[in-house]
Amino acid sequence: MVSKVLNMFNNLEEVINRVITDYFAPKKNSNQFHTVLLNSSVTPTSSKVKVLANMSGFDNGVLQSLRKLSSIRNAFAHNNIYMDLKDGEFKNIFDVMNSSGIIKKKEYLGLFMEYKDEMNKVIPYLNSFLKNQKLSLKSSTKRWEIQ
Repeated sequence: MVSKVLNMFNNLEEVINRVITDYFAPKKNSNQFHTVLLNSSVTPTSSKVKVLANMSGFDNGVLQSLRKLSSIRNAFAHNNIYMDLKDGEFKNIFDVMNSSGIIKKKEYLGLFMEYKDEMNKVIPYLNSFLKNQKLSLKSSTKRWEIQ
């Protein structure tokens, strides 16, 4: 599940990069704008979400979902799972810090399902935003099917 979450997030970030690139439409070095300036080592996801927040017509609820997805992605990428007794049985648990800096215990499988639910809200919106802005998504939407 960890690799699936990370792969899905990498794909999401690529779509975010395309939205930003197409929105600002740099006339010179557009490929470098996309591959260098928007590289996650240069511009982290949290900064890209701030850029999206300042783009005309971008939905605030989707911004919140993107922040939540980033938080969940970080939980899967950086935290160890441990066993904890919950409701009379042992569960796989993560300690997850939300975007406000509050740490909460989350069940591994439940957190994955929450991630999928948020992803299923965000991807259709991004595709629609690209279409409505007459922007071009060069990736297949098949890549966003979540099992």
